[in-house]
Amino acid sequence: MGKATKTATKLEALILSKMQTLSECPPGTTVTVKRHGETWEALMMSPNNIAYEHCVARYAAVLRTEYTLAE
Repeated sequence: MGKATKTATKLEALILSKMQTLSECPPGTTVTVKRHGETWEALMMSPNNIAYEHCVARYAAVLRTEYTLAE
């Protein structure tokens, strides 16, 4: 069975909801999901313009195994 398909907006919302449980991730962050070759990647930016890659990477990695990005 293949992976389920989600829109970028749905994936962004899933990642943000998971990140809310991490105290090391600053409040007010945004996540953008973009196609990256055959898969997708999630980019995060905090209000102070610092990318906290570790905050988004752990959730994006798990979600990439479950979902593909809709066209």
